[in-house]
Amino acid sequence: MLNAAITFHLQQYPSPVSANLLSSLYVDNVVSGCDNEQEAVQYFLESRSLMSLSKLNLRAWTSNSSSLRELAQQHSIAELKETVKVLGLCWNVEFDELSLSPKPELATCTPVMKREVLRYISSIFDPLGLVTPVTITAKLLLQELWQDNVSWDTELD
Repeated sequence: MLNAAITFHLQQYPSPVSANLLSSLYVDNVVSGCDNEQEAVQYFLESRSLMSLSKLNLRAWTSNSSSLRELAQQHSIAELKETVKVLGLCWNVEFDELSLSPKPELATCTPVMKREVLRYISSIFDPLGLVTPVTITAKLLLQELWQDNVSWDTELD
C-alpha cells in the first residue's frame, strides 16, 4: 500500500526528480546518485520538497559527499554511521566502498546436509546480483544435490 501511495503521489508531479525517485525506490529506501555535489544537493532539496507535499519525510540520508552529509545533518535527517546497509551490502560512505556483510560459517564439526547449504545460500541478500560470481558455486552445488536426488537429511561429503 505504501508503494502504491508513493507511486500515485510521484505520478501527480511529473519531473526528472519524481521519475528518478520512482525508478530508485526499493521497498522503503531510495538508492540513487548524481554526477556532482551540486546536483546531489539540488536532488536532496527537490526530493524532500516533493515528498513533503504528501506529508512523507525522506530521512536517514547519507552520501559519499561530505557537503550533502552536512546538509542532511542541518535538517536533522542524516544517517550518522560510517558504514550503512544498502540492498544487502555494507557501504562505507567515507571511502565509498561496498562490501559483504559477514556471514557465519557453516559449522565444520557438525554434519552438513542439503538443508544447511540451502539455508546458507538463502541468507545472502543480493538483489543487485553484485556477489553472484561468488555465490554461483554454492548455487551450482545445490543444483547438483537436487539432480542427484540427495535427501534433506543425508550427510554431505
